[in-house]
Amino acid sequence: NFAERLRAPVFILSDKELALTKERVDLEALVIPEVEERRAAPLDQEETYLFDDADEVPAMTHFDGERLTRYTTSTHDERANLTTDTAKIARFIEHLDRKVSARTDELERVVWDPQEGARDLIVSYGSTARSAREVVHTVRSRGDKLAHLVVHSVWPLPERALRRALDGVDRVIVPEMNLGLYRQEIERVAAGGAEVVGIHRMDTKLITPEQILQEAGLTS
Repeated sequence: NFAERLRAPVFILSDKELALTKERVDLEALVIPEVEERRAAPLDQEETYLFDDADEVPAMTHFDGERLTRYTTSTHDERANLTTDTAKIARFIEHLDRKVSARTDELERVVWDPQEGARDLIVSYGSTARSAREVVHTVRSRGDKLAHLVVHSVWPLPERALRRALDGVDRVIVPEMNLGLYRQEIERVAAGGAEVVGIHRMDTKLITPEQILQEAGLTS
């Protein structure tokens, strides 16, 4: 639906560990969204890429009509003809950015698990979120407080959800299976505020709950 709504590709960041992991799923709670109808342009519209405002998404022109329909991934004009006109190129490149960035809040997908009074926050995604959930359970079960934000939409960065989660927090813990790519984004959002602590692993082994507890200083 997002691909249709934005006329843009949507990338699913697959995770082998999630794909190979067995876990219980409540099929009754699974909600499959209705497939949205494609917004079609008038039959007599000749322009394949027609928009007035930079954040507007053009309607799709018809493939099966009598008019010739062009689509291209190269720099082009409204009718998909290749162009070297710098003004048109700049306008269309800005449009590609604006039509997505203007809808960041709409694209945001997170699972927010707050805890009143928590001064520490874990931000996780992918398979590492499983370990992070276990850490949250362990910390809370002994009477300490820890908030957790699981990010499902990695890009555009869900800044609204992150700023909400960062409110009142002293420290953010970001475990991830790389050298800190998402941590850098969190640092940008938290600039001048909460301390950001990255927990990384690049030796083909998963980040465990024990590693997060140890490196974040959350052990009892």
